[in-house]
Amino acid sequence: MNNFNKLKNISAQGFSLIEVVVALGIMSFALVTLIGPFSVGLQTSKESVEAMQAANLASRLIAERRAAPESKTMEGAGITNLDQEDNFKSNTSYFSRNGAPLGSDSNAGYRLNYRITVDFDGDGNPDDSRVPELYVSVEWPARGDVKGRYEILTYVALP
Repeated sequence: MNNFNKLKNISAQGFSLIEVVVALGIMSFALVTLIGPFSVGLQTSKESVEAMQAANLASRLIAERRAAPESKTMEGAGITNLDQEDNFKSNTSYFSRNGAPLGSDSNAGYRLNYRITVDFDGDGNPDDSRVPELYVSVEWPARGDVKGRYEILTYVALP
């Protein structure tokens, strides 16, 4: 009889199964509520990094065009040099996720398109009175549905 009283006292000190299940339910709800915003933050951070890389690619092209408009820029990217005789030049190049130029879109993370317009009045002759427009568009990913685009329009001198 003495052993039965000891077992009764020990079981009275523990938690019931219902109490444990309710406690786990409350804890799991709290964890999901607290961890949920982290996935949104991670996605926003990734998008921000991609947009910054696109802005850097566009800025690099513009800076190199301004520094040396008559030469090839972004070596390895296939961006051609500018000639004043051309009224309109357009080009597409591909870059990896880290900004390295690629020859094709097979492993590209970014697609850079640029257009230079020299003939502003449409008469077929370059206008001497105005500096040519340089339009740059960087899209990512390079293949498939475009998730992001960075565009800039600026002016660059010709040789």
